[in-house]
Amino acid sequence: MKLVVTLVLLSSFFASLAEAAEPSSLCRSWFGKSGVQKGPDCELSCAALGVGMGTYNCPNQCALLCKDDEQDDCKTHPVLKRYQEQRDQLAGLDDQVAKLNTQERDGAIYIYERLLSGLKDTASHATKNPIPVPVLDNVDNVKKIFDGQQLEGALGIMSNTAWALFPKSKRQQMEALYMDTIKALNGESSLGQVQDKQMRQQVENTLAESQCSGDLANDYGLKPYKE
Repeated sequence: MKLVVTLVLLSSFFASLAEAAEPSSLCRSWFGKSGVQKGPDCELSCAALGVGMGTYNCPNQCALLCKDDEQDDCKTHPVLKRYQEQRDQLAGLDDQVAKLNTQERDGAIYIYERLLSGLKDTASHATKNPIPVPVLDNVDNVKKIFDGQQLEGALGIMSNTAWALFPKSKRQQMEALYMDTIKALNGESSLGQVQDKQMRQQVENTLAESQCSGDLANDYGLKPYKE
C-alpha cells in the first residue's frame, strides 16, 4: 500500500507548484502574448495593457515582468528543485519494486487496473454513451466498504467520481501513465523511467506557463532518469 501511495504522489507532485513562481504564470503568459518588448518603456507599456477577470492584477507585476534576468528566474523556478528531489527517489522506487513478492505485485497491478478501468468508464460517460451517472453508481461501492472490502469500494468511488472532474487531455495522460505502470510492474520496463517520463512532461508544462524553456536537458542540465 505504501508503494501505491508513493506512486500516486509522484504522478501528481507538481500540481501545487503551478502558481509558485513570481511573477505568476498567468501574468507571464499575459505579458508574453502582449508583444511588449523589454527596455526603458517596458513597464509603462505593460501597465497600459488590457486586463480580464484572471489578469486584473497583472499590471502590478510589470516591474517583475520587465526584468532582463528572466532566464535566471527560469533556472531558479521552484518546480526544477522539486523535480530533482523527486527524481532522486526513483532509484529507490525501482529497488522497492524489485523486492515485491508475487502477492504484493499482483495487488499493485490490481489497483492500477481498477484505476484504468475507472478512467475508461468516465471517458465513456463523457462521450454520452449509455452508462450510469457516476455519482449515482456508488451504492455498490459503499456496500463493499461496509462488507469489509474497503480497498475495492474506495477505488470504485474514486473511479466513479474523481476522474469525472478531469478534462479529456488529463484523463488521457493518466490513462497512459497507468498502462505504462502496469507494464512496468509486470517487468516489461523500469517503473522509475515511467514515473520520470510523466514528471518531466509535467515540469515542461509548468515551465511553459511561466514563459520558460522546457528543454530540461540542455537548458537546466536535468537529463532523464537512467540516461
